[in-house]
Amino acid sequence: MWESFNGSQGLTGEFMTRVWIAMALSVLIGILIYKIYGHYFGGVVFSSSFAVTLVGMTVLSCMLTLVVIHFFYNRRKKGVIYILVAHYGTGLSGDEIIRAVKKMKYQMKSKTIRGNLTELTLELLCKNPSTVFLEQIKAIDGVQDVTLIQYNGEYHG
Repeated sequence: MWESFNGSQGLTGEFMTRVWIAMALSVLIGILIYKIYGHYFGGVVFSSSFAVTLVGMTVLSCMLTLVVIHFFYNRRKKGVIYILVAHYGTGLSGDEIIRAVKKMKYQMKSKTIRGNLTELTLELLCKNPSTVFLEQIKAIDGVQDVTLIQYNGEYHG
């Protein structure tokens, strides 16, 4: 479990600074809750141990929230996501392109046919940093060009 926190986007200085700030704020909020509880229940009903427990629960809630946020924020698919755009002529080139990327996880995003030219767009999850498959696709008869773009899920433009 420690490796998942200590990964590429894990325990950075910025993250640790945010953790310390959040923890300090949770202690201050816990003390504020302690004071409010003491003010309104200051008589016979007041329990000092319960008031301290309220502070501890505030800090514990903060820690658990930070862990959950950190876990879900840094949970990623292993590998790099690319968008592959291939232009090819008519024929079986499209099927051969699909066979070339069959070992990778892929999803067809679009396929556009304009006259004798077809544009195929695939989203690929590459677990291996090698892009040798790009050369194999370019070598397929009828393929005019192939473009590979790293994709992080956001599109600007």
